[in-house]
Amino acid sequence: MFSTRIVPAPHNASLWVVAWISCLWSASSLMVFSLFPTFLKDELHMTVGHIGQMEGVAIFLSFGVRLFSGIWSDHIHSRKPFILTGAIFSTLIKPAFSIVTSPFMAYGIRILDRTSKGVRAAPLDALVSDLSPRKNRGAAFGLRQSLKTLGVIMGGIFATLCMYLSNNNYRFTFLMATLPALLSIFLTFRIKQPPFKKEADMQKQSWKFSEIKDLPKAYWQTLVFCLCLFGAYFSEFFIALHLKETGISVTFLPLLVVSINVVHALSAFPFGKLSDRVGRQKMLVFGVILLIIVDLVFAFALSLPMLFLGILFIGLHWGVTRGLVRATLAEHVPSHLRGTAYAVFYFLTGFSLLGSNYIAGTCSEHYGSAGPFLAGTVFATLALVVLLRNGRKRH
Repeated sequence: MFSTRIVPAPHNASLWVVAWISCLWSASSLMVFSLFPTFLKDELHMTVGHIGQMEGVAIFLSFGVRLFSGIWSDHIHSRKPFILTGAIFSTLIKPAFSIVTSPFMAYGIRILDRTSKGVRAAPLDALVSDLSPRKNRGAAFGLRQSLKTLGVIMGGIFATLCMYLSNNNYRFTFLMATLPALLSIFLTFRIKQPPFKKEADMQKQSWKFSEIKDLPKAYWQTLVFCLCLFGAYFSEFFIALHLKETGISVTFLPLLVVSINVVHALSAFPFGKLSDRVGRQKMLVFGVILLIIVDLVFAFALSLPMLFLGILFIGLHWGVTRGLVRATLAEHVPSHLRGTAYAVFYFLTGFSLLGSNYIAGTCSEHYGSAGPFLAGTVFATLALVVLLRNGRKRH
């Protein structure tokens, strides 16, 4: 039976608040970004290559900001100020999407939005680790991932309703995305951060940049795997554009994103709990194999039933891996370096995402909308090889 007790008291309530905040952020973002690529292409006449470059640059800058926010949260011994600042700026930026009139303006607003997410991302991941003991960490990240995905589902439904009721008015839908973001600010004040302390064997009282060398070998091995895995990821923009080319109406694109995330939401928490019992390594191998299947299905599918099968597998892959990767990174990291660990993770994988989005845009222009998935297959296979090799070394 499902229980609301995920981690021991007194941190359980704060974990749930963090999960619900993630839900609201996802709902707000989905209302914009399930439609933004087609808006850029249809109304601003941007090419797929330019969209891919814009998304890659925005993600890279966002991940660069995460480096500083994560490290600084360790330095000042507090996560909450960064989470609150990111939530406020994200809310202020959302209405700007409704007044975009040029590709240059779209670039600027997209970069600002991604930057606001970067401010809060690494400290939030570190806070989830702070709130959960190691034996419950898979379940804790799984809970957050499930509710985060529930927000995507809610956002997709709201976006579809707004598009239907407004006769496909993109700008009205973007404006309405401000509401869940605004609510998240009020919830942020209810977070109770646990006392920030160093491990018992650490005597120094101030954080120093040189302490990055104290991150354990297992962390760096996992990070190499992540660099390969994120090379297989690219913006959901390309999934939306691929589905649109199959003849699916733009009105219903948010519902297809919802379909992916229903599977994601239902699977993230169970798989997170399962990883606490059977081990992170086995679950990650399963997740990467699912990604390879997804890329092959989308690259070669010629019918809607096959595309829907690909959508199902995308949801399963996300459910298995998204929370688990972050739980695995914190596995052996000292508590006073968790913000730093996630900061370095986001910064370095930002390079992977920058390259993967650029490659996806280029492949789309030269090989059609299936091109990004062919490139994704190569990087996912490489990630699987690295993961299996890491497992043999640790064994």
